[in-house]
Amino acid sequence: RARSFVIRTMDDVKAVADFCKEAAATLVEIQATAIATAFNAVLADAHRITEGILGSPLTYRDGEIGRLEDGAFISHRTFSGMEERLAYAALQVALAGPDAALKLVMIDELGTLDADNKAKLIERMLALTKEGLVGQFIGFDVAATDYAAHAKNGLQVVAVSGK
Repeated sequence: RARSFVIRTMDDVKAVADFCKEAAATLVEIQATAIATAFNAVLADAHRITEGILGSPLTYRDGEIGRLEDGAFISHRTFSGMEERLAYAALQVALAGPDAALKLVMIDELGTLDADNKAKLIERMLALTKEGLVGQFIGFDVAATDYAAHAKNGLQVVAVSGK
């Protein structure tokens, strides 16, 4: 609602300043709500990839992405290398959306995942590829031993050796 002010006294100046402060605070609150709402939808999609692998779901807090563990916020800036690679890949898939022309997920150094989480990630990528959320998944590891069990589900392992 539009307001006009006629400034004649210092009280009028204070009234205008107070109004401006309230308006700015309201706009900041509206902006924070809009950003949180938008990020929550993206994070829900990202969670489909990270669920059960990261210690907790990704969250948006104070302008930053991270996750909560035992009530404490852990910023993406302090994630381990694998947590970071997985979170960023999940966010990229979520931000691209289901209608993206190219839905390629590449994650390096899968050997830094323990066998259980590696199996979860591979099964998740196979399922999301069948569903169409992911077009193609390429994972890099120094050994092929953890992947044989997933071949029956459509996983193709390409061994590359060099000198």
